[in-house]
Amino acid sequence: LTLPFALGGNAPVTFKAATYKGQSFDDAGLSVAFSPQAFAANIRSSLPGKGTLTGSMTLRYAASVKNDSGVTLSDPSLPYRLQVKDQAPRTLLGVFMPPDRLKAAHAFLSAPVALDITGTVTPSSITASAGSLDLAGTSLALSGSYTPQAAHGRDAVTLVASTDRLDVDQWMEPAPVAAADAATKS
Repeated sequence: LTLPFALGGNAPVTFKAATYKGQSFDDAGLSVAFSPQAFAANIRSSLPGKGTLTGSMTLRYAASVKNDSGVTLSDPSLPYRLQVKDQAPRTLLGVFMPPDRLKAAHAFLSAPVALDITGTVTPSSITASAGSLDLAGTSLALSGSYTPQAAHGRDAVTLVASTDRLDVDQWMEPAPVAAADAATKS
């Protein structure tokens, strides 16, 4: 990674509210700090659906070399943590998803959701080393990775999810009563 010059300083940015597609993202902030050894950023915002977003990341590198073309950082890595909690995920996702897709995911979006992911981004891969997802009464432990062009020019994606209890009934749409009655009469 080569930058045109060495960076140093802080850049806090905050705003009371931002509106996108009629929904408000309030009390948002981005704080960025630069030093010769690292670049760190923190983000926070309230979300539509009575939710919150927090995240942090730090760009680290093994060494830096200054030359005529700028400063080259070797072996960069970006450890990160992202947390999202929302009481009404349908409201939040409605900002980003078409209504027909949102309707298809109704059972998943009927209860509060919480996501907490920790991982690392490098030039060769993205990993989620530890994570959790609480959705529709089910708690999942998550991990995974994405490696572009890993084998024979094809990307490799790995996702591991585990839980000790899965209530499938909560994830399914209930059958309409008229259809269920007709099925039992035939």
